[in-house]
Amino acid sequence: MKTAPESYENIYGELGISDDVNDLYQTYEEASQCSYIGSSMVVPRYELRSESVYESADGSASRQLSQKSDTFFEQGSIYLEPPKNLSLLFNQMSDMRYREIAVSAIERQEQIGSGQFGAVYKGLWHTSGMESNPFKANKPLLVAIKTLHDSSTIELKLTFLQEAAIMGQFSHPNVLRLLGIVSLTEPFMIVTELMHIELLKFVVVLRKSTLQRSQMYSLYLKLSREIASGMTYLSSKNFIHRDLAARNVLLAKDLTCRISDFGLSRQLRDEGDYYTSKGGKIPLKWTAPEAIFYQRYSEKSDVWSFGMTLYEIWSLGEKPWPGYSNEDVLQAYANSDVMDRPTGCPEGIFSVMLECWQINAEIRPSFQEISSMLATSDESFC
Repeated sequence: MKTAPESYENIYGELGISDDVNDLYQTYEEASQCSYIGSSMVVPRYELRSESVYESADGSASRQLSQKSDTFFEQGSIYLEPPKNLSLLFNQMSDMRYREIAVSAIERQEQIGSGQFGAVYKGLWHTSGMESNPFKANKPLLVAIKTLHDSSTIELKLTFLQEAAIMGQFSHPNVLRLLGIVSLTEPFMIVTELMHIELLKFVVVLRKSTLQRSQMYSLYLKLSREIASGMTYLSSKNFIHRDLAARNVLLAKDLTCRISDFGLSRQLRDEGDYYTSKGGKIPLKWTAPEAIFYQRYSEKSDVWSFGMTLYEIWSLGEKPWPGYSNEDVLQAYANSDVMDRPTGCPEGIFSVMLECWQINAEIRPSFQEISSMLATSDESFC
């Protein structure tokens, strides 16, 4: 059986997806080899917050980067819930040494997303703001910049920064990387690495690909394994995502998956995917029955959603429960019904989906077990 090529870089051109990454910009991997990144410092504690703190910022005030890791914060073993108070939240981010980026170092370019509370831009992080800038050729970083409207309430500002506080606790190849925040001026900004495309959009356009079936299956397996790996990491931190779906997984240039969407951004999504329950708006067709009916969230409810994400990948972008209304889905759950196998989906992959969709949450596999299931050779599935 033929396997997928080592590199999928040609797929973007084949599918008509633009490539913005070129020699004009450096990667974060290159940047992380430096002793520190210019134009940035540790997020100031609440009582010290002022734009004037930048006037005295020097190398000692700048965030020191580890030479052995791409993380810029003091990573803990267990996820810490962000405080529900703005002053305490700033202090937590300061204690964990999150990076505050000077607003003058951020250049917003084209808008790539918007919502009721703010917008997302593609842009540049100019890293040459300090005299001792260590970057070669002073190349900027291509980044994604999420902004909050100036007129936002204190409650929205808190929710917005809580998303950064969550994301900043994670460092894994399959989880979206927080680069820093802008919080000394408004609008507040969350700066992350720039991704190429949403997984959901990618699998939809893959319908046009001329890859051989064996290559397509190997690609789907790669994507499935990487999401499982990222979720294994998040669950090891005792973090529950609650909104795992193909729309919330992003792809880098090399088609590496990054799990995203840790807060306010889910409120900006298409309302059609969300259902209002007593516990608030939930993505019903991706959500486990115990979370829908009893608001019980756990690693095992994320496992259910992972099964739905597998369905999206292997059906080339079909939403779960096609043709079903929300009320129909609720009745299906009450009857312990499950979806049929997607056309062309291998039995081995469908069996993993069925394990994820066990009505009894306790007998669903853990993400560690799912990763082991998917680690077998491509031939065993295809």
